[in-house]
Parts: sequence; structure tokens; C-alpha cells
Amino acid sequence: MTDETKAPITNGRPAHPPKRNNSPPVVLPTHGTAIVKSALSGDTVILLGRIPAGAPPGTRPPEVLFTFERVTAPRMASKSNNNVDDPGAFSSREFLRRLVVGKPVSF
Repeated sequence: MTDETKAPITNGRPAHPPKRNNSPPVVLPTHGTAIVKSALSGDTVILLGRIPAGAPPGTRPPEVLFTFERVTAPRMASKSNNNVDDPGAFSSREFLRRLVVGKPVSF
């Protein structure tokens, strides 16, 4: 899936519908389980949901961007902060990555 066809999700709420695809945005259910795909920073992960029943073969599982509430980690490099990591940004992301990536999580 390309970035243009993903429906960005923050804490279970859709940010914008996909641009090219007419499918409804992915909404995180009120409770369940998912697999952690990656850690973007010390306070944000990407979760892989389950493929809906009856989906055509080859359908990819939905991805949800999940930011932890009341957790603020140092910012990773981006255009908004002149491409410079805040002190501790890399180590906080690596700590979270080693702790949760590839594991099931409940919410």
C-alpha cells in the first residue's frame, strides 16, 4: 500500500479518507488485539489489524497509526525541526521498538 492509499488514523479516529480508494477509512475498534508493525518514535507505533472476513485474497491487513495518550517522547528528525533529532529520540524509539515490534497488543 502506498502512502496515498492509506487512511491515516490517530488514536482510532480517521484523519482523512483515502484519496484514490473509495473504501471506508479504517477505524480502530473500542477493544481488541493487533500486531505492532513498527515504532515511529518513542510514543507512536503502527498496528496491523485483522483482515476482514470475506475480503478478497491478497488483501492486506489494515494499518493504524497509534499515538500513546499522555506520553511525550523526544521528537525524531523532520522538516519541522530542521532534520535534527531531539536528545534521546533515537534511544527512546529503539527501546519501544525492541519491546513491542512483532508482538500482539491488547487495547
